[in-house]
Amino acid sequence: MIIPNGQAWGDVITNYSANPTRRVDFAFSIDYGDDIDKAMEVIRETLMADERVRPEPEIFMAVTAHGESSVDLTARVWVETGDYWAVYFAGLKNVKEAFDKNGISIPYPHRVNIAKKG
Repeated sequence: MIIPNGQAWGDVITNYSANPTRRVDFAFSIDYGDDIDKAMEVIRETLMADERVRPEPEIFMAVTAHGESSVDLTARVWVETGDYWAVYFAGLKNVKEAFDKNGISIPYPHRVNIAKKG
């Protein structure tokens, strides 16, 4: 596709997506002491409670890594293209609140400093 410079700089550019739906990828981390299945169920219930999330294709959930201080989980849902960012930001907030209510921890790295004397 070639767009003359004058049009690119002077005209309004409209972005048309060929796809009416878009996949939203979420990454969550939980403490190694937390119940993975419980955390995945909390994520599933929370994300699917948002009416903007499409029931099909079905939500994808997986353990995707054993991190330095966490078990990392991925959830993927499908939404209308125009709802992408609203669902993404709401999903992050809602899952954090659901984790808090269900006693699921979001870990953070701990550092131990050892100082040698002498």
